[in-house]
Amino acid sequence: MKHEPSIEPSFFSKLVAIWGVILVIIIGTAMIAGGQVYWWQKAVARQEQQKLQQQIRDLQNEIQVLRTSASVDNKEIQKAKVAARPGKQLNNETTLENELRGRGGKVIRLLSKGDFKSLARYVHPVEGLRFSMSTAVDSKKDMVFSRSELLHFFSYFRLYTWGYDEENGTPVRLNSLDYYQSYVYDAPYADTREVSYHDAFDPGFTTSNCFEVYPHAIVVEYRVSEEGSKDNNNANWRSIYLVFEKYQSGRDQSWLLSGIIHEEWTL
Repeated sequence: MKHEPSIEPSFFSKLVAIWGVILVIIIGTAMIAGGQVYWWQKAVARQEQQKLQQQIRDLQNEIQVLRTSASVDNKEIQKAKVAARPGKQLNNETTLENELRGRGGKVIRLLSKGDFKSLARYVHPVEGLRFSMSTAVDSKKDMVFSRSELLHFFSYFRLYTWGYDEENGTPVRLNSLDYYQSYVYDAPYADTREVSYHDAFDPGFTTSNCFEVYPHAIVVEYRVSEEGSKDNNNANWRSIYLVFEKYQSGRDQSWLLSGIIHEEWTL
């Protein structure tokens, strides 16, 4: 019997087969890697979408709160402020003036002289004296000086941040003397006849929260109008508000100074 010779695959056929296997491996690997990248990107996109949806919900809630706040009747707000004032019980200026026993006049005269050493004895021993650049009182950031610190008020040459400019928002950094000249006694308040107790604060660049910060206080305004007329709504004016709060010491009680607020209106 004759044996037929076996046919060996050619070198070219082997090479094609090897490249075919390699190609299959590359394609399979690419598909697996691509699938993993796809699902990873999809998971990341889902997380980002959830974050965006949460931010949208938060913004919608804030808008709703703002709309609700804006819809509050201004008259009701004013009623609440008036209800918080002791002037509702002490309902005339003569009564309030008698209640203070003339301390408003004494304090304004001491301020006109810059006599902070004598002023210190009229200052509230617990609350100290808060200086506010406007009727938008910041109970956390406004500068507060104790009685002992007021004894050396003009000796402080360092710059303090007293507040922020209403027009451009820049910080107002002054030493105590410059602040006194610019925001405490910047007009002849001791000579003015425009003195009022618990008068409505005039609308300016800020919204007053005085009777929210000092709900049980007696507030005395000393105003100096450019044309000398309180009834002239077009006149430029400057005001200083002295805030007195009641202090109980044993059986004695008295009204002591706890705030000096500055405000002005210029056109």
